[in-house]
Amino acid sequence: RLGFTRFSQLLGISNKIDPQSLGLDTGPLSPADFGVPYVYLLPLGYGGYIGGVQGYPITTRPDQTWDWSEHFTWVKGNHTVKTGGNFQRAYTNSLRNNARTGMLLGYFTYYASISGDPVQDSIEQLLLGKADNANRAFGDTHRHLVQNSVGFYVQDDWKIKPRLTLTLGLRYDIFGNLRDRDNVAANFFPDRGLVKIGEGIDRLYNVDYHDFGPRLGFAWDLFGNGRTALRGGYSLTYDVPNFATLASPYSLAGA
Repeated sequence: RLGFTRFSQLLGISNKIDPQSLGLDTGPLSPADFGVPYVYLLPLGYGGYIGGVQGYPITTRPDQTWDWSEHFTWVKGNHTVKTGGNFQRAYTNSLRNNARTGMLLGYFTYYASISGDPVQDSIEQLLLGKADNANRAFGDTHRHLVQNSVGFYVQDDWKIKPRLTLTLGLRYDIFGNLRDRDNVAANFFPDRGLVKIGEGIDRLYNVDYHDFGPRLGFAWDLFGNGRTALRGGYSLTYDVPNFATLASPYSLAGA
């Protein structure tokens, strides 16, 4: 069986106005990063944005996955043996530049409150130009992320008695390294500092080749009439982190 999924997302909420045209000098910006700087008043929640929006624009297009899987079944006596595996190739074209400049108000207590009302305090901070935090983002977050993975399994449904079936199985997975097509990635080592891929290392992390997952289960026909069954099972499974864990980590001011 061959499967293919594709997903495209474009959240271009920030406008394309050059801040300097409004008299706001936020430093040099490429046209792709134009947008009114955001001002965020924390006490107002998601309604507290003035100007731009902190977490956008976001582009994920395309996000696509190829999946090839094969499964076989062999019945011999009171054994039903199943075996198979799958190969998956995941790819995403990701852009997470977000708003390049912004100010945060109402996060901390640097501003001495007069009214005791956090909303009013935040507005006073804005009018007085006393923001808790001002930030400026640099760099290019455009990434072409790829990850390959493969897994194999074998399982035996063993009918020990007419009313009792025991399931025994084992799965083995290999999750490849998450990598960028153009090697735009780096890792930090306490004794070496920041090391780029291709300049001393060839991957972000080592592949774990020990992901063996046993399976054990049973099905018991309690009264032998096929109407009431007791089932139980155990499985050890493995998964990989979301791409955003490495490509767009979260922080106080957004990814």
